[in-house]
Amino acid sequence: MVLEGDSFIADQYTGTKTGYVFSYWSCDGKFYFPGDEVTMGNEDMVLTAIWNPKSLHHVTYDTRGGSGFAPIQEDVRSDAVFTVKPYDGIKKGYRFIGWIYSNHVYLPGDEVIMGDTDITFLAFWTSGEVHHITYDVDGGDAPAPTQEDITEGYTFILPSYSGTKKGYVFKGWAYGDTIYRPGDIIVMIDKDMIFTAIWDVISLHHVVYDTRGGSRSAPVQSDVPVGSSFIVQGYDGIKEHYVFNGWLFKNVLYLPGDTLTMNEEDVIFRADWKSTESPSGGWQNPMLMFLCVSIIICVILEIFAHLLFKKW
Repeated sequence: MVLEGDSFIADQYTGTKTGYVFSYWSCDGKFYFPGDEVTMGNEDMVLTAIWNPKSLHHVTYDTRGGSGFAPIQEDVRSDAVFTVKPYDGIKKGYRFIGWIYSNHVYLPGDEVIMGDTDITFLAFWTSGEVHHITYDVDGGDAPAPTQEDITEGYTFILPSYSGTKKGYVFKGWAYGDTIYRPGDIIVMIDKDMIFTAIWDVISLHHVVYDTRGGSRSAPVQSDVPVGSSFIVQGYDGIKEHYVFNGWLFKNVLYLPGDTLTMNEEDVIFRADWKSTESPSGGWQNPMLMFLCVSIIICVILEIFAHLLFKKW
């Protein structure tokens, strides 16, 4: 609830609506963009989402010398899905395989998500020629995979790669603007293909130990890659009237020697110290306390009786 005269921030909206893109919020003829500061009036406010239609883009088919007419596709809005058209034309000495766009082969019936630009599909005709496939490991420390030459229109499976590259992790193979994963099935196009290894930088995070007043320096831990495990360090420092109990992180107690997996954030361990003093100020044995109090009372009564007797 927002009080009259107070302000609030218009939220972003991550939902979707087919064929549209969220633009801003509307209320009583005024427009508010996500992040805008809005002042609360003297009545409740209802912010209504404003949606704008996504852009329409053309889909064109180029038969590259094939007989008959090229397929016709209606314009498609950005992010919408459409189905690749078939083609029954012929070309002497060639066999129709499918359509090529951005160095990728699409077969009739494949579903494609429309991007932000027009698409022109080029007919893929094969004459039965054979082409080379090369893998560029881009600095990997193991030899590149080898692949037999493939005939146009035939398929092959992308290999995995066991090599490493310091500070990076292997993610897949790139051809043109498309990234493929090991095991993907590729249709051989009408020219040689060179696949380049894609390496992602390994994200490292800090592990910090806060001794919270301990007598010795905090343990030192090397940075840890995301997804890797590390061992929680021990600590031999002391703190007067306390005993070291372990390390706290996000309200969870970890003991030296425990194994923890690094996530997408730094880890700050804080020493957990347990007091060695009794909350009652030193009276740790209730029976002892009772006995001492009883003796004190007896002494006081004896002194009082002695003074009273002396008076008489």
